[in-house]
Amino acid sequence: MPAMSDFSCNVKENIKRLETSLNVERNFDILQREVMIAGHRAGFFFIDGFVREDMVEKLMQFFYSLK
Repeated sequence: MPAMSDFSCNVKENIKRLETSLNVERNFDILQREVMIAGHRAGFFFIDGFVREDMVEKLMQFFYSLK
């Protein structure tokens, strides 16, 4: 897992780094969402079964409502 000092100001680069570290392509227990929040790119990573889908939807609705 990357240390905090391994992250940059580039969100796209950070998302790629986490995808690689968490082995998202092969690990079906890790769920990933990339969204735009108030004009800013963001990435969310969840462990399947640890987060209720309805809570994720409510969280996303809140973020989408931000301007």
